[in-house]
Amino acid sequence: MHNNWNIDEIPNCILTGSFKRIGSGRPIYRVIAGAVRSWNSHNESDIIFNRMYRISGSPENVILALRNAGLSEDTIKITLENSITSANYHDSVTSIEYSKEINLCYKMIKLRNSVEVSDKAYNDIVKVIKVGELWIVKYFLQLYPRIDLRDFNNKAYHIAIESGNQDIIDTISDIIIERDWLEKEALRNQIKELDEESDLPLTLYRYCRRCL
Repeated sequence: MHNNWNIDEIPNCILTGSFKRIGSGRPIYRVIAGAVRSWNSHNESDIIFNRMYRISGSPENVILALRNAGLSEDTIKITLENSITSANYHDSVTSIEYSKEINLCYKMIKLRNSVEVSDKAYNDIVKVIKVGELWIVKYFLQLYPRIDLRDFNNKAYHIAIESGNQDIIDTISDIIIERDWLEKEALRNQIKELDEESDLPLTLYRYCRRCL
């Protein structure tokens, strides 16, 4: 029985809109679109889907896989409580997460072969921005901390605008503003030979940005 799960699989599962299925004879991946069909099966009525850890299976198998991966008992308990199941997918709270997951699934199918820019990491960020869920965007921004969102003519920001999600727009905008400020301050501090205030650091900074 396959009970191995690794946190490093999460990014690829998000980008494919899938879940790692635990408890089968071999590693397989499932999407939420087939959940209702699985729940209606006598052998799979207890299958759960957790969006954050991208893991699926019976509660017992999921617990074992997460425990083997080193997650704490408290984390495992919270993970099960926040999973999508046959019993809660239509309630007032979980139905929202279920709908979001359906959207993620079909959006990623559509974007599977989409290439907006030449850099893979940046392209991944563009994809998740299009999905429109803030927590996923933040996850990938932490995953790729060296990505400069100003690259490709501020592509990430323009995609965020198109998404219409103000929280995502603000997040992308804040990162760009902070990076601009840090670079300006670094340049200002490097020009130590000036004895008085000058617009030279700002002028040089603007020139350097235009050259990129």
